[in-house]
Amino acid sequence: MKLRARDAEDLGILAAFLQDAILPVKEMVYLPKERRFVLLFNRFKWEKLPKDGPVAALEMPPEEPDPAADEEDASFHEVDESTVFERVHCALTFDGVREVKLRGIDRKDKKRVLELLTLEYAKGEISLLFAADAAIRLKARKIRVHMEDIGEPWPTTNLPRHGDPEAEADAAPEAEPETTPER
Repeated sequence: MKLRARDAEDLGILAAFLQDAILPVKEMVYLPKERRFVLLFNRFKWEKLPKDGPVAALEMPPEEPDPAADEEDASFHEVDESTVFERVHCALTFDGVREVKLRGIDRKDKKRVLELLTLEYAKGEISLLFAADAAIRLKARKIRVHMEDIGEPWPTTNLPRHGDPEAEADAAPEAEPETTPER
């Protein structure tokens, strides 16, 4: 899949395809000389859900989190092994970026994985909003974004789930000061 965004409406379409994509902190880079910001996500292929498929899986209520479960597994439903979904690596490139700011993201924590909630545009800034109140804010005069799947998809039985946003907001850590990422 290859898509471009040139306005806020296009960005909303990209956001739908990228919802629940996961991003290792080490898989983002800002190239100030080129005014480019690049991220490599692990994207859940929402567009590949079977039309008559796992309706029951999609309608399952959120389960209580298992305190013994790994943090990475906490936001997924595991469904019947016969129900297979797909994930794929996906590059997201922003051109014309003049400044990058991070909130709630420590670039030194290379093992941390972020879960993308949405993309937004307002007043010359594109925001990538992640779970746990983390965010990336890009200053750019125009929206120039390119999304491209890379390589072959792989199967997964894990279906992203969405809990109670208010409960998640209450559990979110305090925001850290914004900083420009290292190159």
